[in-house]
Amino acid sequence: MFFILSVGITTAKPVKIFGFAPEYKNATLTFQKYTDYISLQKLDIAKFDIDSLGNFSVVFDTDRTIEIFVLLGIYKAYIFVEPGGKYEVVLPPRQDKTLVHELNLYFEEEEISIGIKNANEKELNYLIFNFNNEYERFVSESFNWLYIFKDKKVVDSLEHALDSVFSNSKNQFFLDYKFYKYAILRHFVYERDRMLVTNKYLKDKPVLHDNPAYMHFLNQVWNNYIVSDFTTDFGAKLHSSIVLGKSPTMVYANMQQNIALRDPKLNELILLKCLNDAFANPSDFPRPALKQTLDSVALLTLVEQHKIMAKNIKIATETLEVGEAAFNFILPSKDSVLVSLDKFKGKFVYLCFCRSESYTCQQDYLLLKSIKEYFPTEIEIITISTDQDYNVFKEYLQRNEQFDWLFLYDKEKNQLKHNFNIKAIPSYFLIDPQGRLAIQPTLSPEQGFIRQFAQILAWKKRVEDAEKLKNEGEYNFNK
Repeated sequence: MFFILSVGITTAKPVKIFGFAPEYKNATLTFQKYTDYISLQKLDIAKFDIDSLGNFSVVFDTDRTIEIFVLLGIYKAYIFVEPGGKYEVVLPPRQDKTLVHELNLYFEEEEISIGIKNANEKELNYLIFNFNNEYERFVSESFNWLYIFKDKKVVDSLEHALDSVFSNSKNQFFLDYKFYKYAILRHFVYERDRMLVTNKYLKDKPVLHDNPAYMHFLNQVWNNYIVSDFTTDFGAKLHSSIVLGKSPTMVYANMQQNIALRDPKLNELILLKCLNDAFANPSDFPRPALKQTLDSVALLTLVEQHKIMAKNIKIATETLEVGEAAFNFILPSKDSVLVSLDKFKGKFVYLCFCRSESYTCQQDYLLLKSIKEYFPTEIEIITISTDQDYNVFKEYLQRNEQFDWLFLYDKEKNQLKHNFNIKAIPSYFLIDPQGRLAIQPTLSPEQGFIRQFAQILAWKKRVEDAEKLKNEGEYNFNK
């Protein structure tokens, strides 16, 4: 069953979310949303306090239906909100992250739907929650038939069964959501031709930036296309347009040659998806060319969501590489004094990301003290603490005054971890006197950083001595 998809025009209206959650009393929480479903950059929607009894209420405006979420310990609890909606919610039982969770950089919160006390059978969250339960149960029970036998009849039976249950729904966001959940399943099971699928489900239909099912479908269909298929004729044209032309205009012209990609708005969205994926393959898609193309999209597009998306993809893919200028930061010390990385230009900086609770970090601190004593003037040691709480960071240093180098507190944990591409704690980086990343990865104190840095200093001295002799020779010759 297919629907004619449309997007309703709305004006901003207040949304109210309220409830009673005594387990979270005195907590401060923040509702967030993804700015887009390609870069997955997060945007704060509303911060709110839960009082000493557990009561809370928060109001914010939205001009369209959006998915928002709040991080609650091990959970990422989400809810769909519509303009003018009022939601009495039930937060999940409190389960804070343990130290094991905190130290695991690959940990991801479990996604759960926020309960709504005042929901009815027509309410969007009620519809999506119940639809997802039936959909996922069916897929799980029928996985072998779907994955191995590619049985179209099994998919048709799911659609028929679910449509009979939700036949009375008139909520357009839900109808679109259901439509693209079916499309995702068909694509997984038997409709594998990328262009035919794009032509059937995406071309000449509204682009639904805020509908996660639509965006999941588009991301799935076009996942890594430009990375894996750029040797094909069409892929090669896209590759050439981006790497050599650095112009979305050339890309669009090539995409227009395919019937499925003649929808300008869809065309541009697929390009953004391809550019995002191409950052994972820098040998074939140099980052400067990708960034320049993104800048051009942001400048030329008439779609506000695409302007935001282009900028966010650029931000999300900005990780540091050897030879590039290190991302400057301004972070507080244990005495609440703000310190900037730029302050240390002209000196080598041994930058380490650690946590007070980590046993490995505690052992490394003892070795860092030795490095400071071995190179008292040649290098500046900066430890950036990723402790969950500033007071934990401060109290640890008060108990360990022997660690007398510079400690800073990372209040923007996710961004710095991303920028420096941190995969483990502790992680170490060497910044050269010009403020550029000199070595990646840099050896830890236990791995022999003293020897590594001594060799760097020796090499630096040889270069300086050679340059000095060269200049003296030129001076004598001219004289």
